[in-house]
Amino acid sequence: MGAAGFVLPSALGVVSGALCAPHARSSGWVPEGRRICARLQRSRVRQNRSRLVAVDSGSKGNDERTVDILRDTPARLIGYTNECGEAFRFFIGGPGVALSYGVAFSYVCADAVYQAMRRGGGEGAHAARVKSAIALDTLIWQTLASVVFPGFTINRVVYFSEHAMAAGNNALLDNHMHAVSASALHSACTLVGLCAIPVIVKPIDWFAHYLMDHAVRPWLLNPALHIHFDQDAIELDDK
Repeated sequence: MGAAGFVLPSALGVVSGALCAPHARSSGWVPEGRRICARLQRSRVRQNRSRLVAVDSGSKGNDERTVDILRDTPARLIGYTNECGEAFRFFIGGPGVALSYGVAFSYVCADAVYQAMRRGGGEGAHAARVKSAIALDTLIWQTLASVVFPGFTINRVVYFSEHAMAAGNNALLDNHMHAVSASALHSACTLVGLCAIPVIVKPIDWFAHYLMDHAVRPWLLNPALHIHFDQDAIELDDK
């Protein structure tokens, strides 16, 4: 920050004080001056909120210089294990798919703990509440965005692909034509499922963020933990 970190707050204070001064109220631009003053004051309040802690589950963290080892490295691919398991369901069976979900959920739990330790910081009761809030928020978001929604989507993609290809296969048999073997049909369904994974990532992430912001956080997390989520930050009540 350096000199800019000192000059900018000081300049905001000077301008805000000038706009809110008594002589400003006697001028003809009082409404506009008050609006500017309010915006500056809100900006200063946001800068001075030491109790606000970044908690956006889809962000890379406050410190962009620090690499998030679970989101910015190949370790992120572990979160796609269950989608791959659903795509390979015909070859690995139910137990293999269940194992893939176990691996993916292990990644979710690890990320929840890691984000809490990485972003929470500090010691004491307040820091413990912050870490708990970050961990719970991350756990729910990751469960939805990395396990539940993508797993269900790939499962349905493979299911409907198999039914469509089977129908086409039966049509070939009805016309006394050479049908595709079961192994080839299953391989094609698996390929369709794998190709669908990169397509569904961003829409599912967006929907998970939307659901968290409009349902889970205001209806569940806020009342239960006395936490107020404000886009990419949280504020804890003194309760």
